[in-house]
Amino acid sequence: MEIQIQPEQSRSDGRKSSVWGVLTDPYTQFGRIKRDPRIWSPLLVVILLSIVFTGIQGYVISQQVPLDNEVLEGIEQNSFDQFVFIFSIVGAVFGGTVTPLFAILVISLVQWLLVKLFSSEVGFRPLFSLNAHLHILAVLALGVNATSGWLLGLSVEVQMTSLAVFLSTEHGVVRNLLSQVELFAIWKWILTAGGLAVVAGLTRKQGWTVVGIIIALSLSLAALFGWVETFMEEMVPVQ
Repeated sequence: MEIQIQPEQSRSDGRKSSVWGVLTDPYTQFGRIKRDPRIWSPLLVVILLSIVFTGIQGYVISQQVPLDNEVLEGIEQNSFDQFVFIFSIVGAVFGGTVTPLFAILVISLVQWLLVKLFSSEVGFRPLFSLNAHLHILAVLALGVNATSGWLLGLSVEVQMTSLAVFLSTEHGVVRNLLSQVELFAIWKWILTAGGLAVVAGLTRKQGWTVVGIIIALSLSLAALFGWVETFMEEMVPVQ
């Protein structure tokens, strides 16, 4: 016999859902999302924060990645600094806007297709709203990584909240898989399973089945990209 989320567990008190409330009282927010699936306000929060943290990360990368002297030859320092500043702003606005939108759209579409396997009648909008709220965890992970690089001088190439920071390896597949085992990602998947149970009306088992399939797809893509990265590095002749 499957366990269903009870009404009192996903209570909705007539108030609007909150991105920050997902961190402190997620099931109350899930009930509000099911009643009123808001999109623009959570998107605004995650996009603005993403722009800020992407900008910080871009700045850190510009300071950490050494450039060939031949590239800088003939370029005045002031001109180069202005270029880096403008490029960082443009990159932050573009990346901080497009990346969250694309990630939320794709994950919502995949979830919508998967929940149909369990005859759920939930529409695309509630799932998009759910993932827009939950994306705050991905933004916080970005923020921790960017600010640690900025304040502590740590490399931003490795997620500071993942296993990759403890188990260093040059192999692309292993490195990418370790990066997927990340604190905020695990937190997000746990809340996603609970959110699907409330918003989509699934059982806990069904919610975790959907999450498990998505995790398997994510790990497969990470391994594939890691293999391609390693293959391309091996193809480059040693100077």
